[in-house]
Amino acid sequence: MTERFDIILKDVTALLVNELSEHLTYHSVNHILYVFKKAEHIALNEKASQKNVFFVEIAALYPDLRFMNIREGHEAESCKITKLQLVDYNFLKEDIDVICEAIMVTKVPQNPTSHLGEIL
Repeated sequence: MTERFDIILKDVTALLVNELSEHLTYHSVNHILYVFKKAEHIALNEKASQKNVFFVEIAALYPDLRFMNIREGHEAESCKITKLQLVDYNFLKEDIDVICEAIMVTKVPQNPTSHLGEIL
């Protein structure tokens, strides 16, 4: 999982660096990496399974991916990109659905329906 995660992190970070405006002060690469680290920390402290920690890490990278194109509803657009990309990384459909469910929880107001969503 670590090797696959490293590739995903590199690809998503490159996409964010290339597409997010550097004038954004909140939805920035630094914000996304901060959320990723905090979500990972919480998942580990909650003693989530290795698989669920991995899913939380992935989900934390993607919510703001489409923010540069669409402000309202960017989470749903980010899920569309997530689904396309994670298929390329050989994720199972049911795993992608779990990750996208966690991504959608980031939409305000938050209403988590799963433990992963609560962590994120």
